[in-house]
Amino acid sequence: MFPNNYCLSLKALNKKEIVHHADDEIMISSHFNSVNVVSANINVSFKLPLPFYLYLIGLFRLFRRVLRLDKSSIALSQDRTSLVITYGGYVYSYCLKLGELHRTLKLEQCRTVLHMSIASLSPKTFILGEYGRNKERAEVPIYISQDGGKTWNVPFTFPANSIRHIHGIYHDRFTGHIWVPTGDFEGECYIYEFEDITLSNPVVHGDGSQVWRTVSVFFSEKTVVWAMDSELETSHLVIMDRGSGKISKGRVFPGPIWYIKSLMDGWHLLQTTVENGEGVVSKNVHIYISNDLENWQEIAVLPHDGLPLRYFKNAVVAFANGAQSSQKFYLSAEAIKGMDGKSFECKLNNSEKNLND
Repeated sequence: MFPNNYCLSLKALNKKEIVHHADDEIMISSHFNSVNVVSANINVSFKLPLPFYLYLIGLFRLFRRVLRLDKSSIALSQDRTSLVITYGGYVYSYCLKLGELHRTLKLEQCRTVLHMSIASLSPKTFILGEYGRNKERAEVPIYISQDGGKTWNVPFTFPANSIRHIHGIYHDRFTGHIWVPTGDFEGECYIYEFEDITLSNPVVHGDGSQVWRTVSVFFSEKTVVWAMDSELETSHLVIMDRGSGKISKGRVFPGPIWYIKSLMDGWHLLQTTVENGEGVVSKNVHIYISNDLENWQEIAVLPHDGLPLRYFKNAVVAFANGAQSSQKFYLSAEAIKGMDGKSFECKLNNSEKNLND
């Protein structure tokens, strides 16, 4: 249990719809189709390709929401020389040294992948998976690049009719393994565990049910922990013992969990999403913290802005990649009242207050 009450303080950032990566040395953010990279040695902005008519339409935030023109996902290489960007159905590689942007891969099933779902491994290796509607249940590939996103190959493909899509690719620092959660419906929800980047002979965890439906996973020495991403059922915390593979359910959350974050000083974050479904019992985004991955305290309640979810997107906050602490971390908000399309520098406070703007 927590010895004190905690709350979240927020400071709005200018012209940053999404903060993709932030640490003490660099910040990578985007606004519409513009990407901004700031560090001690770099201050560069560049635009991702977009037809002129979409550029004009996208100048207005509501149109960006409807057409998903603001949606991109960006990962930084471990040697900090290149970016991999998914946007508008393509993958781009950006060389920070040369300032060159190249389109290197066409995505077959999606416009972009989820935030924080691209694995970045030393020194220039990236791994990502298709995240689309996939109504026909076509086969779903995992892509890998070992040259900073310049070239790609497919080391593993999920067979047709086995899954809908891939939620993310995550590196386990305790074992070096690669974990890949899939979704979305009965018989499609599993967590695949690969021993290395060859992505061969996976161990498949799960029975396809909603208990195994998750976007992201936490790792500890003895457990793998996730929170269910289910709009169909009540979402629980789930704890898997590494030794036995057995799972146990923890607390209940008022909606599906998409994004999580582990901070450098021992705190962990997760958020609930507002979307349509029987498993969603709140019209607010809830943010929680934990220092042991089992006990979670709510630190913020953020109301949906009321626009139709089908057209104007679900209400959600995303966290940012990079080494951050409870005294300085970042979130980006969508479809939240007074916060839509904005990013914030955040601080965890030991206080009785609810939320400081």
